[in-house]
Amino acid sequence: MALIRANLAEMYTPIYDKFWKEGYGEIEAVCLKFFEELSDKTIEMKLNQLSELTLYQGFGELESVPQDNLKTLYPVILKHKKFGKRIEVSYEAVDDEEYALLSKTLLAKKYDRQAKRTKEFYMTKLIANAFTASADYHSQEGASVAICGDHTTLVAGTIVNNKITTQFSHDALEEMEQKVIDNARNSRGDIIPLLPRMKYLVCHPKLLRRIQRVLSERAERRPDVTSGDINVFAGTYQPLSLPYLAQFSGTEKCWGLVIPQGGLVITKREDAGFTGWVNNDIKSYVFDSYMRFVVGVYDWRAIWMSDGSV
Repeated sequence: MALIRANLAEMYTPIYDKFWKEGYGEIEAVCLKFFEELSDKTIEMKLNQLSELTLYQGFGELESVPQDNLKTLYPVILKHKKFGKRIEVSYEAVDDEEYALLSKTLLAKKYDRQAKRTKEFYMTKLIANAFTASADYHSQEGASVAICGDHTTLVAGTIVNNKITTQFSHDALEEMEQKVIDNARNSRGDIIPLLPRMKYLVCHPKLLRRIQRVLSERAERRPDVTSGDINVFAGTYQPLSLPYLAQFSGTEKCWGLVIPQGGLVITKREDAGFTGWVNNDIKSYVFDSYMRFVVGVYDWRAIWMSDGSV
């Protein structure tokens, strides 16, 4: 539907002028702190991976060097999707508008803000759906699985998982760290030290204050005096509230540890571009913008989550 003068009546005040120009409620692109941002110029991005080597084996004098065989893991295929928005404005709405709120420059700024919010929304959506099997992630055998759940290694079908169900607390964070220590394994089933790479603790906005209390030096719960009365979690992780998690039902108790640029990815095919032209048929101005990108994951070890269900 085109925008006409009647729709602009309430905007003839300086305060609406300010809202339109500046935009309120603008958010920071939080997810880009731990998502890896890639560029690609093909219709889809295919990430092929080889399995790791097993650990070196001992061998005796005049014996053959122990042989290993690399295996091709199931490829991750990221197909770009197109997103856009268009508005149409009558000549009169622009030509007669007192405050010039519909200038091309100001509209371009609004489109830019919404492009950033759109990417943030879809990166957050991947986090919100981390416990549900979907096309966002496939196991090494090709089956669609949850990003946070059970994963099978290539050696003897060992099952490891990166999910707990405990609501956030000092004890739950300790449980999560123990889960990482026990279950952080490569494709061949060998333990890999991931905990030192964990930097961010992501959460639903409603959990932020509770998490800040646990991570502060004046924590709500400390060890006993014999342990030196020190909060061992003080300063260990940076809490990140994901604003758009509030838009997905059932995520109020979600939290987890993530490795920055460790396997969560947003692949850019085409940046948001802004265009405007004249529709002489109905005497209107048309403004639109579109972009192409895809959000996905190529390594489940990048994120360890709890749905807080227990």
